[in-house]
Amino acid sequence: MVVSLAPSFGPTYGGMFIESLGWRAIFFTLLIIPVASLVMGWSSVREKQRSKNIEPFDFWAFILLSVALISGILMINQLESGSINIVLLGITIITFLAFIVVSIISKKIF
Repeated sequence: MVVSLAPSFGPTYGGMFIESLGWRAIFFTLLIIPVASLVMGWSSVREKQRSKNIEPFDFWAFILLSVALISGILMINQLESGSINIVLLGITIITFLAFIVVSIISKKIF
């Protein structure tokens, strides 16, 4: 409902707002939301004690997932031309599978 009504109500109320208060008032009134969010966050989020069992960062899983996602995005972008890039598809599948294997193995080690 909001998505369908916002394009029609937004310009109308925005125009009335700018006409009555000026265009600079938009920036000041929009500051209310982040300031209120900050105050609510400070009051509701409590400091948590750190766990002594901090697992090390899995660098290889991160690299494999990055390569898989980047090659997947590049492959999807090349679908625009109407053909599938087999090399990128292979890289995506192989690195996703390697990521899964490395993630399973690293959980068993730690």
